[in-house]
Amino acid sequence: MLVLVYTEHEPLESFLSGAPQYLGHMVYQMLNCLHDLHYKANISHHDVNFNNIVVRRDGPDGEPRFILNDLDLATRVSEEVTPLTGPTSRYFIETLPYMSWEILRDLGIIYERKPFRPSLVLMSTIHRLRYDYESLLYVAIRCCFMCEKALVPEEDLQEQIDHWEVGHYNDLHLRKHFMLAFPRDPLDGVLNWFLFSPNFEPWRNWLRRWVEAVSRAAMLAKSLVKGAATSASDDGTEDLGQWQEVDNLWSRDAILKALRGHEPEIYRYVYDSDSK
Repeated sequence: MLVLVYTEHEPLESFLSGAPQYLGHMVYQMLNCLHDLHYKANISHHDVNFNNIVVRRDGPDGEPRFILNDLDLATRVSEEVTPLTGPTSRYFIETLPYMSWEILRDLGIIYERKPFRPSLVLMSTIHRLRYDYESLLYVAIRCCFMCEKALVPEEDLQEQIDHWEVGHYNDLHLRKHFMLAFPRDPLDGVLNWFLFSPNFEPWRNWLRRWVEAVSRAAMLAKSLVKGAATSASDDGTEDLGQWQEVDNLWSRDAILKALRGHEPEIYRYVYDSDSK
């Protein structure tokens, strides 16, 4: 067993609790980190979560560097994004609150729907980079009410924590998909009713822009899964072109395009620019 002790690193929660203006900086660094990890190092992380990001204040002028750790569950990928090595059970290695809705959907089909219907094709056998980006989105949202507790009764805060942690896989998958597909729903849109702490409230619209940027991907992925039996090509293969479009909508560059220049004033006050 290899144990790494981060004596010079600070947990994300304790750092951002006193510096909410760095939330955007964390997101941008992690987007670049996950992108480079996947395409340059040929590694998929598989477990991006609130506790796997730490901070080291050794950048220029004491600026923080956000570090993604815990690669125990990572897998190697080839240039064709085909798994080469790693855990044999791909569905139980991610932390539930940060798990992609697509993986949750597959878990629901496997363990909660009886009888199993063969026509419901499972799409999450290979870990896609978009799943890690989706996990990062959930980390950013969670920071807004966990790094500095919202000024609300504890039971109300626990209720929204349970929103992503308690229930059947299918329930969790539907909640997450609804958030991504309908970000501005006046009643049920998660980013409308989630309780943020006051110092993180300025980030709400910025996070909504992220969700809006990927909402079409959520709708398209859902329609592809539902129509898998009729949309397959003559040789029985899935429509890879449309799934590639889903990946493109969830790409790092697409997310950055939606977020850059729309940070709240607390971010601009600290940084005029950020690393690309």
